[in-house]
Amino acid sequence: MPHRLTHAASRLPHRVLIIDDNPAIHEDYRNVLCAHDTNSLELVSKKSLLLGDGLADQPSALNIELVSAFQGEEALELVRQSIAAAAPFMLAFVDVRMPPGIDGIETISRLWEIDPRVQIVICTAFSGHSWEETNRNLTNSDKLLILRKPFDIAVVRQMACSLIAKYELAERVETHIAEMAREAEYTRAIINSSNEAYFEADSGGRIIYWGAKAEALFGWNATEVIGKPLEQLLKYNASSLDNLCDLLADLAANNSGQRRELIAIRRDGRELPVEASISSLNLDGVRIFNAFVHDITSRQKLQTQLGHAQKMEAVGHLAAGIAHEINTPTQYVGDNTRFLLDAFKDFSEVLVKYDALLKAAIEGEVTQEIISETSAAITKADIGYLLEEVPNAINQSLEGVGRIATIVRAMKAFSHPGQKEKVDTDIHQAIDSAVTITRNEWKYVAEVETDFDPKMPLVSCQAGDVNQVFLNLIVNAAHAIGDVVDASGGELGKIKISTRVDGDFAEFRFSDSGTGIAEEHRTKLYDAFFTTKQVGKGTGQGLAIAHSIIVEGHGGTIDFETEVGKGTAFIVRLPLHQVSHERSVDLADTMIG
Repeated sequence: MPHRLTHAASRLPHRVLIIDDNPAIHEDYRNVLCAHDTNSLELVSKKSLLLGDGLADQPSALNIELVSAFQGEEALELVRQSIAAAAPFMLAFVDVRMPPGIDGIETISRLWEIDPRVQIVICTAFSGHSWEETNRNLTNSDKLLILRKPFDIAVVRQMACSLIAKYELAERVETHIAEMAREAEYTRAIINSSNEAYFEADSGGRIIYWGAKAEALFGWNATEVIGKPLEQLLKYNASSLDNLCDLLADLAANNSGQRRELIAIRRDGRELPVEASISSLNLDGVRIFNAFVHDITSRQKLQTQLGHAQKMEAVGHLAAGIAHEINTPTQYVGDNTRFLLDAFKDFSEVLVKYDALLKAAIEGEVTQEIISETSAAITKADIGYLLEEVPNAINQSLEGVGRIATIVRAMKAFSHPGQKEKVDTDIHQAIDSAVTITRNEWKYVAEVETDFDPKMPLVSCQAGDVNQVFLNLIVNAAHAIGDVVDASGGELGKIKISTRVDGDFAEFRFSDSGTGIAEEHRTKLYDAFFTTKQVGKGTGQGLAIAHSIIVEGHGGTIDFETEVGKGTAFIVRLPLHQVSHERSVDLADTMIG
């Protein structure tokens, strides 16, 4: 619908159409409704065809623009033009009989086909048309009044003022309704453009509105789902004792909203984990439930990977050191490779001379010049030096590549997503990987010594989680020793890692020559976020995570022995399960996947 400014808002004259075949009537209307010229009032006689004998004093001027039409067809054309010019008529005074053209009743009927908003006053001096008959012939009778001639000036003016006000009020109402519809459409568009599925239910929990995203999430279209009870679309997890009816009742009682993790039931029967934010509104006594729902399948997957993320956080703190550990062998691999390239060029030059000497010998044309050139090439290339150094460069490069491969294998073992099920794991290989990963943390402050029990079988555990425990314990040991070394400036400390089979348990001991643990800190050691380290050096989650993994996740134990100023030993014990195969030295490769 095109936008229209009301006459009141635009301060334009109120347009009134006079439809009468008598020119004198037009002049009378003009003098009564406009009264721009005092002389014009003198033209209105006491025997006016329109007003009869009741002409009063000069009326105050109204902001009215009168337009005259003397026949019905002419009036219809003027109405068409007014619509085209966006300057519609508000009111029309229509005579019933206008020979030789169409009469007033037909004129009104056709006029409303062009513009149904126009208010109409039928003016007639005859009683040939009753209100009942006129009402039957015209379908828009709420905009119609009948006045019989003659009538008082005040009646004409009151008619004009009232019907113009009625027109403007109807326009404002129509505009307001249109604005409300646009706002509602805008709101729906915003809701449907969001990532949330939105729908509404009535006080009985039956669907009354179904958004486009709801259709995409649940698979039901609006036609299929309107009227369905909410319980057919959402439910609590099977392990929950709550139900949706109780939730809605609670929301209604408190006129509030709640967020719940629920199960969405799709049209195809599949069930999806969702988070639903459901609120209750009481609008003028009408209860409505609004629901915003989104799929949390991905979030739940992320939650299952939380342990892995925590493990990677620990590795992330070591990233700079790991990069340094990789960079060092990479540098001498690169240097040796460049040396081998130069050596190859020198060997190539010597081989070219040897080739020339061989051809000359075959042909019996060996000259002193060829011999001298060959000898000079050998001397320039320093073949003796190359024969000694090239094998060293190759061996060093292979050692560097092996070192890089070891670090990468360890990194992959730690970055591999943890498995929920327990697998038979080579604990010694896992400890070696943790030592490799943490090398840059301990190499400047301590030496690492391992003492592995050769009888240690494979241990059934969640390998990724246990790897994280080992990493945390080694890093903690390095930090504790670092505090001592920094304070004393003395020799390197020691981290000793030993394993042994103790009955039905595998025991792993991580000892350090660090500061030890103060008495007041020992009871808080496994509390989340408790740390005695400097800001930025520890999160306080390492031992809390380790305790959760070993005790809650594996049914094992984690204890410590400590002496202030001497050091600390953490003892991890995991239950053993009999296995039918031997430990493989290549297990780390299988962990890489």
